Amino acid sequence: MAWAFAAMVLAVGGEVDAAQARVAVYSGHGAMPVNGDLLPNLLLDGDIAAETLSASDIRAGRLQGFDVVIFAAGFSSDQSAALGQDGRDAVRRFVAAGGGYVGICAGAYLALAGRDTPRTDRLELMAAASVDPWRRGEGEVGIIPVGGSGPPCTLDYENGPLVQLVRRRDLPAPVVLALYGEPEGALARSRLAGTPAVLAARYGIGRVLLFSPHPDRRMCRSWMLRQGVRWASGRGVKSTEAPAWATILPPERLTLPVASLPRPMIDLLRSTRWYAQLRALRESRPPPPSPPSADRH
Repeated sequence: MAWAFAAMVLAVGGEVDAAQARVAVYSGHGAMPVNGDLLPNLLLDGDIAAETLSASDIRAGRLQGFDVVIFAAGFSSDQSAALGQDGRDAVRRFVAAGGGYVGICAGAYLALAGRDTPRTDRLELMAAASVDPWRRGEGEVGIIPVGGSGPPCTLDYENGPLVQLVRRRDLPAPVVLALYGEPEGALARSRLAGTPAVLAARYGIGRVLLFSPHPDRRMCRSWMLRQGVRWASGRGVKSTEAPAWATILPPERLTLPVASLPRPMIDLLRSTRWYAQLRALRESRPPPPSPPSADRH
């Protein structure tokens, strides 16, 4: 239902406000269908306008009309193959010229680099690499902002990269914003504990933000996604400001941009559990539980 609402918003969105951050969400080969809850959670704020793009769109130069590109759940090898060398080069040029890149799980893998030598199948947007094997399990895992700059929180994890910082003078050094806590249950032997969970870097004059876990899967944590997109868009960001959890991912004041929607759409939205969860978040009440969902990848 949440995805259906997001699709309707995209369909009737009309002209994009000049003040909105314009976000391209990759939806081509290698991306999971509809990318779970990403678009519904992204569109909770009227300051963000989103549209899906394919690999051929990116190769054709359509990123130039956007502030940020998001690569999310799926398979990074397939995403890379779909983009091809021309598409990967287009993404790098977009970011280097001032665009933003937000990578989540597979999208984080895609942006990482080779440890010792360049990897032509990756974007290589920062001096960090993934550690094999990639299949580490699924479940909930805690992340801890570096330096006590924010409270620990729990996110969904699904085989996201175990990240290792590397020495690559040709690439920008990332800032680690949050580390994984001690996983439990199915992830107890994942070796995630103490490794980077969220990283940021400047690439050229653009901004890169990578999440190994999923900030897009839970409404109560999706503020990280939206705040990260705002930072990556460069809106309100000082060019000399170093990436940090407190500046990139501060607590968000949620808004409900529904007043301008057609009345039937407003009634449909307000009838969903998704809307009730958001109302509870705004009013600082525990949100109603989500219904069980099918397995996601």
